[in-house]
Amino acid sequence: MQDLSALAGEIQTEVRGSVRDLKRELREATRQTRQTRWDRPAASGPPGPATPTTGGPPLLAEFDKRLAEFTVEVGALVRAGRLSDTQLRTAIRVLDGALDGLRRLLR
Repeated sequence: MQDLSALAGEIQTEVRGSVRDLKRELREATRQTRQTRWDRPAASGPPGPATPTTGGPPLLAEFDKRLAEFTVEVGALVRAGRLSDTQLRTAIRVLDGALDGLRRLLR
């Protein structure tokens, strides 16, 4: 029991660290987006619709890679930890919060 409790504590610490890092990255991305909007000349107008490309730009590929890695790692941590219902609910709230932050950023 003590080993499981210690493992759950480690997972919780890692999730908190990941959330903290994600929040920091979201704040930085928001700051950069806002700065870009202020720096853009008014005459340029809003950006046009994205055009699909084969393979996508390098940053989009990097984003896709990181998103996939994030999904696999979080899934593995949750499944390996035998978490309590409370911990799983907390993890779900953390994911919901991250998604809400990304929605606000990308609108």
